[in-house]
Amino acid sequence: MINISILINSLLLSVSSLFHHVQPSDVVISAEKPHGCQYRGTVISDQGSFITGQTANDSHAPAIIKDFKDQAVKIGANYIQLIPTSLASNDHLKDQAMVTNNGKAYYCPKDDTESS
Repeated sequence: MINISILINSLLLSVSSLFHHVQPSDVVISAEKPHGCQYRGTVISDQGSFITGQTANDSHAPAIIKDFKDQAVKIGANYIQLIPTSLASNDHLKDQAMVTNNGKAYYCPKDDTESS
């Protein structure tokens, strides 16, 4: 029985080492592509809605940043390269738009993110 628990603990430690423990405050957001980093996935944040009538504007920026950082933490990323924003508008609702913000999430060793 002891051997099985040692094996399970070793396995759990190995799996947890694949993901780096990242905090939202550790996440760097930049337009620059990082070097020497491991790609982890894409992060997406939608702001504004045709359905609710909520429009996208600069007041959404803190929510977008928080959303990006929260998503990055979930996948063990500490660097987000911003991808140019896409804007969708509706001909029937001329003053309303929905903005989709995208980023590529990476895990970078500490030295790479600090120099960016």
